[in-house]
Amino acid sequence: MKLTKEQLAEVHSEVERQLEQRKLGKAAITRFKKIRSEFRQQTFTAILAAFSLLIALSWKDVISNAVNSLVNQLFLVGQNSSLASLISAVLVTYVCVLGIILVSRWADKGKE
Repeated sequence: MKLTKEQLAEVHSEVERQLEQRKLGKAAITRFKKIRSEFRQQTFTAILAAFSLLIALSWKDVISNAVNSLVNQLFLVGQNSSLASLISAVLVTYVCVLGIILVSRWADKGKE
C-alpha cells in the first residue's frame, strides 16, 4: 500500500501532534512532582514549627519564674515589678540570642 503525499503529510502531522502531547504530559508530570515535593517540604516545616512552639510554651513559665527569681534576688528590685520585668526580658533575650548563635554555628559545621 502506497500513501499519497497528502496522506504522508497527514500521518506526519499526527505523529508530531502525538509527540508534542507526550512532551507536554512529561512536563506536566515533572511539574506535579516538584509541586508535591515542595508541598511535602513546606508541610514538614510547618509541623516542625508547631512542635517547636509547643516546646517553647512548655518551658516559658519555668524560664520566666527562674529568671524573675534570679532578678529579684540579685538586683533587689523588690516591689518594682516593671523594672524586674524589664531586666528579666533583657536577660532572657540575651540568653536566647546566645543560644541561637551557638545552634547556628553547630548547624553550619554539618554543612562543611
